[in-house]
Amino acid sequence: MPYKFWLTTEIKFLHKNIKTMPLPELAKHLNRTEEGVIRKAYELGIQPTQPMNRWSDEDLHIAQTLPPEEAAAQTGRTLQSIRMKLSRLKAA
Repeated sequence: MPYKFWLTTEIKFLHKNIKTMPLPELAKHLNRTEEGVIRKAYELGIQPTQPMNRWSDEDLHIAQTLPPEEAAAQTGRTLQSIRMKLSRLKAA
């Protein structure tokens, strides 16, 4: 998936709403992944109200051993999150 550059209006929206809007809603409104929103917030020096949902050893094991759809259901993560994590693990 090609990189989608952040527009000035999106950055302004992020600054205005990061402390009050739940992360899933913020990501949906911006048409971005939750991870992408968090990454941009940290890049801008602002922190969301919710801490980043770190990957536990168990979640990593599930993602690496089950089909992505099942791993997403068992870990409570999105299918996109599972696929992105697997892609990053392969690249490392």
